Amino acid sequence: MVHFIASGLVEEDPYRRTVCRVGLDGSGFARVTDDRFDHVVTVPDGQVHPDHTLRLADRLIAADKDFELLIVPGAEHTFIDCLAHVRKRCWDFLVRELMGAR
Repeated sequence: MVHFIASGLVEEDPYRRTVCRVGLDGSGFARVTDDRFDHVVTVPDGQVHPDHTLRLADRLIAADKDFELLIVPGAEHTFIDCLAHVRKRCWDFLVRELMGAR
């Protein structure tokens, strides 16, 4: 199974923030169970601190998981300034991973 991980906060507990809204475990980190991830983060982002993304990347590396990380400097949380590029990269990822095509 392929997950697209969207940046966000865990609203129930603002002190245990995470970069992942899907597959949360009790530690506030993403459960690393699947083989492929695609993550997009904007810098600066007032809703998600870049350290959260780096912590997620650290967990994925420690679990020896393949993942793609797209950092979009200067974009807002909604990717308004670069939506076409981000959308293209997300579709490319989904086509490649789900259909095995480029």
